Amino acid sequence: KPASRRQYRAARRFWIERYLSMLAATQFSEQVAEIDRRWRAARKGEKAGGGGGRKGGGLLRQMPEEVRRQIATTLYALGTTYGLIAGDIILAGPVLGLRPKEWAETTLEGDVLRVKNSKYIEGLRANGPVRELVVDRAKMAPDEIEAMSRLVLSMQGRTWAALRPKLQPVLKAVIGDLVSGGIIAKRWKRLRFYDARHQYAAELKATLDATKGEVAAAMGHASAMTALHHYGRRKRAE
Repeated sequence: KPASRRQYRAARRFWIERYLSMLAATQFSEQVAEIDRRWRAARKGEKAGGGGGRKGGGLLRQMPEEVRRQIATTLYALGTTYGLIAGDIILAGPVLGLRPKEWAETTLEGDVLRVKNSKYIEGLRANGPVRELVVDRAKMAPDEIEAMSRLVLSMQGRTWAALRPKLQPVLKAVIGDLVSGGIIAKRWKRLRFYDARHQYAAELKATLDATKGEVAAAMGHASAMTALHHYGRRKRAE
C-alpha cells in the first residue's frame, strides 16, 4: 500500500541520516524519488493503454488561496459549528502549518503559538515535545487572524479523532457543491484538511533553506529531509 511504502521509506531514511550521514540520506531520497517517478510513468502508460491505475488521481498536497477562500466562505455560510471549525482550519492552516489534530493542544500567548508536536517521540520523531511559532500578524489577513484565535478556543477539550468524522462530510459536501456550480475545478474534490499543511510547507520552502533545517523547525520535524521530500513543493507557493 502507498501509505506503508511511505512509512518504510521514511524509517529507512531516518536511520541512514542518523547513523550514516545527511549526504547518504539525501542520495537515498533522490534514488527513491527516481524509482517513484519511473513507477508513476509506467502506471500512466498502463492507464493510457486501458489498464488499471489509481482512480481519481493522487494527493493534491496544495491549497491555493483562491480555492481555500471559496471553500471557507461557503463553509461559514452554513452557519453551523462544524462549518465554522472546518472553515477556520481551511483558512488558518496554510498560514500556520499545524496538523489538524494539533489545534486541540495549542495555546496562543500574545503573538506566540505554543504547539504540542503530535508526532513527538523522544529521540526519534519531531524536534521536541512543543514548538513555538511567532505569529506575524502584519503578514496575515484579518480573517486569518480571527480564524486562528477561534480555533485555539473552539478546539480546546475536543479531539481530532472525534471531530474528523463530523468535519470531513461537511467539507466534502461543500466542495461538491462548488464543483457542481462550476466555481472550482473538479480536481479539488480530493482536497483534504491536511493539504493546508502542505501549502504551508511550500510557502516555507520558497523563503527558507529546507536543507539547513529551517523548514523542519517551523513544521516540527526532527529531520530536515522530511519536509524536503514529503511535503508541498516550492513551486506551489504563492
